[in-house]
Amino acid sequence: MIHVQESTMSIYPEAISALTAEYAQKNEIDNESYSFQRMTTDLVLRQYNLLSEDLNDGDVDGYMDGGIDGFYIFVNGMYVSEDDKITSKSMQDNPKIEVYLIQNKYTNKFTEEAVLKLSNTAVRILNEADDMAGVKYSVRRKAKVFHAIWKKLISKIPSVKVNLLYITNADPDKPFESVFRLASQHSDDLRNRLYRSVEVNFELINSLNIYNRKKAGISYTKELVAKHRITTDSAEIITATLESYYNFITQVPVNGDPDSNRREIAAHLFDDNVRDYQGDVTVNRNIATTLENADSNEFWWYNNGITIICSDATAKGMRLQLKDIQIVNGLQTSYCIYNAKASNPDIANYDNRHILIKIIITDDPTVRDSIIKATNSQTAINSWSLHATDRIQRLIEDYFKTKGLFYDRRKGYHKNNGQPSSKIVSINYVGQCMIAMGLSQPDTARARPNSFLSKEEQYKKVFDESIQLELYYIATTLQKRVESVIRAHPEYKEHYTDIRFHVSSFLCTRLAKHELKSPEQLARISSDMLSVDDTLICEAIEEAIRELEKQSASTGTDLARVAKSKDFRDAIVSAAIAAGRAG
Repeated sequence: MIHVQESTMSIYPEAISALTAEYAQKNEIDNESYSFQRMTTDLVLRQYNLLSEDLNDGDVDGYMDGGIDGFYIFVNGMYVSEDDKITSKSMQDNPKIEVYLIQNKYTNKFTEEAVLKLSNTAVRILNEADDMAGVKYSVRRKAKVFHAIWKKLISKIPSVKVNLLYITNADPDKPFESVFRLASQHSDDLRNRLYRSVEVNFELINSLNIYNRKKAGISYTKELVAKHRITTDSAEIITATLESYYNFITQVPVNGDPDSNRREIAAHLFDDNVRDYQGDVTVNRNIATTLENADSNEFWWYNNGITIICSDATAKGMRLQLKDIQIVNGLQTSYCIYNAKASNPDIANYDNRHILIKIIITDDPTVRDSIIKATNSQTAINSWSLHATDRIQRLIEDYFKTKGLFYDRRKGYHKNNGQPSSKIVSINYVGQCMIAMGLSQPDTARARPNSFLSKEEQYKKVFDESIQLELYYIATTLQKRVESVIRAHPEYKEHYTDIRFHVSSFLCTRLAKHELKSPEQLARISSDMLSVDDTLICEAIEEAIRELEKQSASTGTDLARVAKSKDFRDAIVSAAIAAGRAG
């Protein structure tokens, strides 16, 4: 539970209003309430480096939402939109499932009603057997995804944490004591009513908390104190005490007391690697055991040291200032060092035991990316992500930049450099656009983009230097327009996840008057793609929803499963061809 901090001046609500207006302008949002919702959700989930496409996917705000505006699911730090992306075989023991149920209210107060709605809906969501009648489809769909993931991983003994966040622009000088008491009571009630293994965190976040999170920022310049040091022009090889390294990889919590000893892991230092932390597996248990034993020398035996990439390093004796840090090897060891001290702050001998650290200094993006590729090739990241250093990926990034879009070859790079989420697109997203539009496979784009792009032959169908760079931009632009129209209409928004790629595929197929077999074919309709108006988009949306509901009713299959099916894809393509030839 967040405790309200003392304040002598009630300036924070006004400051947050100004930041909300700034965020709206930067992200081209014309509604202040929605801007507040997106800004605060982005802030509380900042450690996950979510892009606009992820924020959109978890947005369930609207009529009959059960007091939930955002519903986000993470497995080992990776955002998961569909249970298809998770398999038991891909996970080691003790995976971490984390759920965020978020209520954002652009008001200056907390209410007991909102606490009740949020907690009651949370119970219904988390207890699978509970009746969810009266709760909108998008919330129910997310609940199904959560339970499907939990069932898949149950044999791995996952940890499950549920975060209930109620966020307003309330004045920190107004304690709203009754609301805080109610939230505390319901937090305890949730723990008692849910499975014993589920951890519950219920937070009330006010204007001061938001301000602190907003202004904290993410720093990529940190000091590392060495014990021993070997220096070359482009590298440092050092040893550091466990205490020094612990301080390097941790930070004071955003809303914490700067004078407090409590620290949290600085997850942003690990970039994509944070997704690969495997928890309490055998190797990590061995490392943890040696850390807990102050007299053990075996710590060295269970790890290969740490590799850090940075753009610059300056030294004053044994104190090194590192800039633009990425810890690309040694994630497991780092988390073990952190967890051991976090669970036992008085752990012995941290200032006498050492760890080997290799620091590579380069600001050459090609070199940095090749090192990242090499060090990550043995980890469980999406294999297509290893193509981030390909020439075609760099060309797309450079071209998008000329158009005011930022292509996220390395996840989190542009966001951490201050670019708005709405202007950032991922490799996966652009790949989905080309699969849906250029290959007429919206079902694959909807349900199986990772497996498609992980196969070299199929990856080349989508990302190849023979494809005009402009087509990637045009397809992405059309997809974002389609999604914007869907989200602007409450009657469409419910089906956002299920239909967004089918709608863009329908539009391109209609314009071409035939099924598209290659992204190069988009060149013949590229000017028409840019001139598609909202009326045509709405017609495509309504056709997709009609067919979706028709197939669901006739087969008795839920909407999400229909949306992933080839039958639905075939119906959309056929309807689009017929509409194009008729028109």
